[in-house]
Amino acid sequence: MSFYGNLPMRPNQRLNIVPIEKSSDKIVIFNDFENMGVEFTNMNNHFCREMVHSGLSSLCVCSYEWKNWLSVNDVYMHLSKQSFELVKLDEANSRPNFHFYYVAKLGESQPLQNTDMMRLRASNYFDSGEATLHFLNHQIPDNMKEWFSTNAYRMKPTFYDFRAGLALEPCCNESNFCNYWQ
Repeated sequence: MSFYGNLPMRPNQRLNIVPIEKSSDKIVIFNDFENMGVEFTNMNNHFCREMVHSGLSSLCVCSYEWKNWLSVNDVYMHLSKQSFELVKLDEANSRPNFHFYYVAKLGESQPLQNTDMMRLRASNYFDSGEATLHFLNHQIPDNMKEWFSTNAYRMKPTFYDFRAGLALEPCCNESNFCNYWQ
């Protein structure tokens, strides 16, 4: 078994890991490809999996238990498909502590139009596509309205840390999107 830092790797596996920043309140992932798994792992090899859906997926990290646990644990995320990676969306002016990523094929660059559309959606982020359309109505070309009207899939991974005796669940208000941020 080889190691990348302190994270165990399977033989012949190239792992493109991304640290979850301790200041994170929300993680948003743009995905132009098919649905795929994302793994969340910490230094003690506790992990959980969730899906990154085609379109937009978000993880709200506003629960007190998650924030507390994240402040003392290094947590990483990576995609389960080896030919893809998570890339941080630079210059995404948004609310403080919202972190944006997109799924990219290894070795391929993102088209500039896609990057610009992701930045525009990120700059005034809402999980709700309806709220996004309402806010950005005059700035969106007609051929992109469907893309902007899509609601984000709310990731709800349960992270088990048996050493600490915790089963951490992010904010997942079933009847609405996270009220804390809307």
